[in-house]
Amino acid sequence: MVAAKKLQVLIVEDDPVVQKYVSRALSGSYTTIIANNGQEGLNKAREVHPDIVLLDVEMEGMNGYEVCDQLKCTDHTQDIPVVFLSSHSSIRERMLGYEAGALDYLAKPFDKDELLAKLKVITLAQAHERHLKSQARVASETAMQAMQGSSELGRLINFVDSTYKMKEYADLAQCLLGAMRSFSLNCCVYMRAKEEEYFYTLGGDVKPLEKELLVLLSKGGNRFHDFGCRTQINYPNVSLLVKNMPLDDRDTYGRYKDMLPHIVCAVDTQVKNIITHKTMVKQTDNLAISFNLVNETLSGLTVRLQENENRCLGVMREMVEELDKQVPGMGLEDDQETYLMSLVDHSMARVIEVIDDSGILRSAYDGVMSHLNQIGDQQRKIAEDLGSLHEEKENKSDRGGEDEGQMEVELF
Repeated sequence: MVAAKKLQVLIVEDDPVVQKYVSRALSGSYTTIIANNGQEGLNKAREVHPDIVLLDVEMEGMNGYEVCDQLKCTDHTQDIPVVFLSSHSSIRERMLGYEAGALDYLAKPFDKDELLAKLKVITLAQAHERHLKSQARVASETAMQAMQGSSELGRLINFVDSTYKMKEYADLAQCLLGAMRSFSLNCCVYMRAKEEEYFYTLGGDVKPLEKELLVLLSKGGNRFHDFGCRTQINYPNVSLLVKNMPLDDRDTYGRYKDMLPHIVCAVDTQVKNIITHKTMVKQTDNLAISFNLVNETLSGLTVRLQENENRCLGVMREMVEELDKQVPGMGLEDDQETYLMSLVDHSMARVIEVIDDSGILRSAYDGVMSHLNQIGDQQRKIAEDLGSLHEEKENKSDRGGEDEGQMEVELF
């Protein structure tokens, strides 16, 4: 077991007898350094930075109060505890020592045990102070990390709210890249919408090799790919390549690894919403085109059918009128004439039945058109509902923006 290192005590004393007495008293527990006057004491204190200074008050040249003043005025030595040694112990002397910055005051002659007891109290107080400073430093660092985490959380919430406004892939990608830039991250985005692919970055084009990596790593089925300072996060419709992860800051690196999947997941969800919206809009447009084509076709057939009906009736009337003129001069027997006219009447009745059947067809056509119009209305209603949903999300996001100051007060 390695013995604990002894604390260093600088004895600034111009009396050799006192020097030897103090050195012997401390030799078993401390390492002592001797200075014969005030200036030498200052120099050694600055050179070795002892744990404690025992400082004689009455010395030729620079006295103890002046030495203590200079020790406390220098950043390198101001934290060294000073104990005054003096043959005077009046209240005034003690007040002067306190004003100079001394930690304690020991009147000569003093007992060895008294000296050791005072130094023990001082060393324990120093250790306790170092422990408290260490705890304060850890608490401060923890508080700063918590504040930074809250700030990042606030930006994450604001980003997710802002994605509701996005109806185009490019706008959504630029929003994501802007959010990443607020974290000082340089990124590329790869979006997949059915058969279409999109690549985005800030201030230029995505490099061919980056595109290749984004595509290849998005197909592996892994959520994360880490290589050097680069990390790629994959979701079904979105991949984010971060090109400058903070490897030298493990706390920040860990927070980013926890936070980035939530951001990319929100973008992936909105990409799906955009795909659904665009699909419904395109389907509605296609149905509208189809409805118009069917309507025009059936309308044309209806007109054509009506024209044929009128033509058939006209032909039949002309035939009846011609027969009325010609039959009397044909020399037909009465029964022949009656048969011929009954045949004409029967044919006329059949034609009228056919025309009546076309009316049934027109009624069926009207039913079909009514059904198609209902489908069209339903499709338009779906499209309107999707638009209303986007507007509602935007309004919620805008209301969140109005309360953003309140939220930031709570978070930050």
